[in-house]
Amino acid sequence: MSAGCRIRHIILILFCCLAANDSIFAQESLSCDHRAYLSLRLSDGSSAVPLYSGDPATGDLLPFEVFLADAGTFLTCLGYSTQNYLYGLDPNTYELYRIGAEGQMENLGIPAGLDTSYFYRAGTMSPDGIRMVLMAQNKTTSLDEKIVAIRTDLPNLATSSTALVSEDPIRLGDIAFDPYYGNGYGFDELNKRLVNIGWPGGLVTSYNYDQLADVSKMGSLFFDTTGVLYAYGSSASGSVEKVLYTLNKGTGEIVQTRNGPSGLESDGCNCPYRIRMKRSLDKQKVLPCESFIVEYALWNTAGTVYTNINLLDVFPPGFEIQEILQVPYSAPVFSQGVGDDILSYDEFDLLLGQDTLLVQVGAPAEPGIYNMQAEMGPFPPAFNLVVLSDDPRKEGAFDPNVLTVIGEGDIFSDDKSFLCPGGTTILETGLQTGDFLWNDGSTEAFLEITTPGIYWVEVMGECGSWRDTIEVELLPAPLQLDLGPDREARIGTYVDLTSLSNTQLPLDYVWLSPNASLDCIHCPAVQIGPLIDDAQVILEASNAFGCFDSDTLNIRVLKDRAVYMPNAFSPEGNGINDRFYPQGLENASINYFRIFNRWGQLIFESTDGQINDPDIGWDGVLGGKQLPEGIYVWTLSLTFEDGYRQKMAGDVLLMR
Repeated sequence: MSAGCRIRHIILILFCCLAANDSIFAQESLSCDHRAYLSLRLSDGSSAVPLYSGDPATGDLLPFEVFLADAGTFLTCLGYSTQNYLYGLDPNTYELYRIGAEGQMENLGIPAGLDTSYFYRAGTMSPDGIRMVLMAQNKTTSLDEKIVAIRTDLPNLATSSTALVSEDPIRLGDIAFDPYYGNGYGFDELNKRLVNIGWPGGLVTSYNYDQLADVSKMGSLFFDTTGVLYAYGSSASGSVEKVLYTLNKGTGEIVQTRNGPSGLESDGCNCPYRIRMKRSLDKQKVLPCESFIVEYALWNTAGTVYTNINLLDVFPPGFEIQEILQVPYSAPVFSQGVGDDILSYDEFDLLLGQDTLLVQVGAPAEPGIYNMQAEMGPFPPAFNLVVLSDDPRKEGAFDPNVLTVIGEGDIFSDDKSFLCPGGTTILETGLQTGDFLWNDGSTEAFLEITTPGIYWVEVMGECGSWRDTIEVELLPAPLQLDLGPDREARIGTYVDLTSLSNTQLPLDYVWLSPNASLDCIHCPAVQIGPLIDDAQVILEASNAFGCFDSDTLNIRVLKDRAVYMPNAFSPEGNGINDRFYPQGLENASINYFRIFNRWGQLIFESTDGQINDPDIGWDGVLGGKQLPEGIYVWTLSLTFEDGYRQKMAGDVLLMR
């Protein structure tokens, strides 16, 4: 069998094996687009149990949107399989559900051998993507005692279990596996800290992690494809889970917090699996017959080793593999390679982490532009069975490499270049080897010029010599930038900035600000903020033709610390004026917000959150009982974004 057929033959077998299991194809599978999924039991009394999805790495934006409006039951132990399905367990009935595209749910029943005398809350999918890993919690002590595995690839969903080994009693809110190394992590709600989980051994340790005093619960724990650890839970001052945490998996510390949808319980997961093949060329342009090096960087951050993998690279006719310079693993097997135009690296084990294959290749004598791409497989459906190589120099995914073999008149990328008045520009051949001769007698691969005119270069190589000509034209005026008039902005806000110039030619930008944050340094347009104090922005721009200019913009920050507190509210449940809370134009954190009755008794307190958030307000209730109409006294302490602290007090009329 030829190398080109080998991968496709294995993939065909894999398709046939999958098709033999009818239940897998009863649903349309999801797409492993690396979004997170969140099951939430709502806190507003609604009977609906929504599923959310979103990208947790979306900066300060709220990342989750509704994926399924009502799953019908709250699911724990959510996990994403390499077959592109979500799995979750109903903690009350012990039935396992599989969820496909468009939220299609299939009840798979109670897994064979699952011990229903335990409660299962924390769980996820194992690194191999086929086993659900659950923590078995004693219903009497509420402590985790066993680690249970469910085979989602078997019709009877067979289970196995191992006793947990831990120095301290533990109760895990959720668990997750690091896609880079396969290590298990959990959040222990008894001791308020991260723990490491050995699977399948069951050893639980917490040597590296301090207590997270600001956290009450973390019902969801999951990784993204880059190995960043996230959690969804509640702060120490509240029972509602609505905070998305970004965690340092080395120290267990909280790096970032953002608010999301509110719920009494949550469980979440992600599709963290990622296998990549970065294919790089050490030269983008070569002479006919010139040698170049191809680097295959093989990345496995899917949490497990994949065996019997094949890598196939079919070069265009005329190319010849000259030497295998470096192999990633011992005892390599190449069914095709040196002396051929096909590279076939056969039946190797793709280990966790990154490894490199280096190959030296000779270019053909025929000039032209050649596209090249390798493939590697077979893998489960989460990786589309076959992984195509990607050129890391390009922004898209799975881009082929492009190699230019020059011919007569092909040395310069354009027939014309430009020169800024009083500037200097460099004529580049883009070649790394060969003997060069310019019209002025220079012999370098480039020529620096200060005057317009017509220039030529001749390049001699192994297969012959080639010449090209370029015209350099003088631009009519120096470069001029304009950032516009100075601006004003409110404290804590962001400002979008762009510039005008007198040229249509591409520019290289450098944005600078000595006292504010910019979201990009080298973009044509940027955003600055959040603005706390007056800021200055400097833009420098240049191009390849010797043009340069700069401009400066000043931004005055307006600080309006006025806070509005209503003098009355009516908590009647009609959605109008139901809660009493502070409001204002600027963002401010609440240090404390307290309400007292006429005898001075504290009846409400909030020590977390931001102004303008009704969720932190008072609804006229104490201990589940509606308080009577009357005047109540409030006190408030705030910290604004520039660190300024403000205290306020007053009274409010509760109306019914």
